[in-house]
This record gives sequence, C-alpha cells and structure tokens, in this order.
Amino acid sequence: MNSKSERGSMRVVYVVFEPSGGMRHYAESLHSAMAPVTHSTLVVPAELEKVTDSHRGWIRKLTQKYNPFYYWRMANVIARRYDPHLVHVTSATVGLIPFIAQLYRMRVKVIYTVHDPVPHERKKRFWDWLVEQYHYSFQMPWVLAKCSGIHLHSAIHSDMMVEKYGKRHTGRLYIVQHGGGAPRTVAAGEDIPKELEGENFIFTFLFFGRIEPYKGLGILLAAFKRLIDKKVLCRLIIAGSGVMHESTRLPSNQCIVINRFIKDSEIKSIFLCANVVVLPYLSATQSGVIPLASEFARPVICSCIGGLPEMVATGETGLIVPPGNVVALADAMESMANNPILVQKMGQKARVHMIEHFSWATVAKQHRARYENLLVGQEA
Repeated sequence: MNSKSERGSMRVVYVVFEPSGGMRHYAESLHSAMAPVTHSTLVVPAELEKVTDSHRGWIRKLTQKYNPFYYWRMANVIARRYDPHLVHVTSATVGLIPFIAQLYRMRVKVIYTVHDPVPHERKKRFWDWLVEQYHYSFQMPWVLAKCSGIHLHSAIHSDMMVEKYGKRHTGRLYIVQHGGGAPRTVAAGEDIPKELEGENFIFTFLFFGRIEPYKGLGILLAAFKRLIDKKVLCRLIIAGSGVMHESTRLPSNQCIVINRFIKDSEIKSIFLCANVVVLPYLSATQSGVIPLASEFARPVICSCIGGLPEMVATGETGLIVPPGNVVALADAMESMANNPILVQKMGQKARVHMIEHFSWATVAKQHRARYENLLVGQEA
C-alpha cells in the first residue's frame, strides 16, 4: 500500500446495493484498487445496519427496498460517518433518487456507474417490468441531471446514453473500462464443485453466469451439438443459476450442468477446468465474465454485440462471432478445440492484454484523475 502522502486526503465511499454476486465483486475490486490512491471505504447498505439474517424477513426487506426514507437515512449515515468528498455508487436500485438527493443536499459529490445503458431483453414479471420502466424512464434522467459524473464502461455505452437521453449531460459522462481480475474471495477460492470432481483432460468450453434468455444458451447448445455430431472431442460446462429446462440438456458425459448459485470459492476451479469461455449473447451491453476469463488466462468466444468487442483483441485474445449464428459459433468452437496449443497461447495473451489495458491499477488511475477534476477547489 502506498503512503498516506501518496494517497492524499481524498475520501471516497463506494456504495453497492447488491449484497452478493457480480455487482458486489465489481465494487469490492474497485474499492481494493482505489485503496492505494484514495482513502477508500466500501459500504453495502444492507450490512450497514448489521441486521442479522434471522431478522431480515421479507416484510423488512420489502419496506427497505421500496421505502424512500430508508435511502435518505442511509445517505445521512454515510455522509456523517465517513465524511466523504465523493460517493461512487456502483449499482442500481429503486431508491437512487432519495439516496442521491440527500447527498446532493449535503454537498457531497456523487458518481454513478451505469453498467447497462439499456435494459436486458428478457422475460420479466409485471412488477419487475414496472420497476425497470421507472428506472430507465424517470430515475435515470434525474440521476444524469444531479450526479457530478456518470461512469460508463465503453464508447458504445456513451453512444447509447446520448441516443436515449440526449446530449444535454454529455460533459458528465466518462469512460473507464471494466477492470480485469478477480476479487480476493474468488482468487483465493479452492473449492471444487462436486460436479467437476475427478481429473478430465478433454477440451472444455465454459458458459458461466446466470442463465437468461438473452445470453443465448440455446444457440450455444445447438453449436455444441454440431461439434458432437462431427465427433469433435470436447465437453461443455454450464455453470450458473437460472431456469434451464431438462429438455435442453445434453448427455451428462458431454455436458456438465451446475445449475445453481456459484459460490465465490468455486469460481476459480470452474474457470481452471475450462480451456475457452463462451459468451453467445443475443443482447448485452457489457460483461464481467470476459475480464474474469482473462484473469485465469482463458480466451473467449463472444458475440459481436454491445461493448463486448472492445474487450477482445480478435484472433489474439479470443474470437468474435455474429450473435445468434449457430454455424459461425460452432466453427469458432471447432477451430479452438482443434488447436489447444494456440488456445493456451491466446489465454496467456488475454491475461497480458488485461493487465496492460484493463488492470484494476490502470482503472484506479483513470478514476482518480476524474475524481481530482471533480474536486478542484475542494480539499482532495
């Protein structure tokens, strides 16, 4: 860790409203990266009150999630307890307006990270659809107007924001790529899922993350079946929670399904069991799976959609295919399976590329520079 003089006296609080999963991983990684260059604090509002799980019944959770006063109170607690120069909110929630409004009244500058400029294309319950419409149609324009900075992960995200909300607040948009690497809880994990116990030297593809229609798992299964029909020696691991119908599964000796929430301690072993990570998404703006794959020196095959191509050096760290194209995906997978030595070299290049361009240290420097610009005229 750098000395206090190197960090200066800039106090930054990172707020993540998701207590687990990818959003928390992202916030933890950003917080850890910023610690050497700022006085960084990570806050998970759900944990701030230290309420035990036994006391967190569904009624309490519901009244917190949709209670404006709860967010107003959390903003007060954060401002008074940590006295931050800046609060960086790294995940969405239905209560962004009361939360940011109170910080705004207390003259605390706020940066908000937009992971998805447009909503995912997936089936939703009516209430979830309603909340989503509220967020993108009402809450986001307000956030754009009140926040000191809006952090995006790619140039295409910036274009999406301008197209959807106009050019009025473009001066507040800034781009810093998604950092590469695994949070400490993932990097230190050594648990092997029981589904993967035992040695297996077959060339392995991995689909990782929550199963959603927009992620194109059906396309991947169709492409994988083409490889099996051609007698290509390989297997597929599908790891993630979400709905997966039994009728879509292939024989267990060819396709291993871990259809549940993946613990942090299991993620490392799952990636190390794979040779290539596949993201056959039909709709997406970004993904934390690509940086995670690079951390474990695994190349990717991903769809040419959203900001994904900006994270891959085509032919060097992975392959890019048209979304929804079974034949193109199958051809890319077959070329990988037939060239394991090349795949290994691509994985090594992916890790080097991530360290040089998307490392959390690089991300930290870019955020720090933006923070300093925002805090000109204040103690920083």
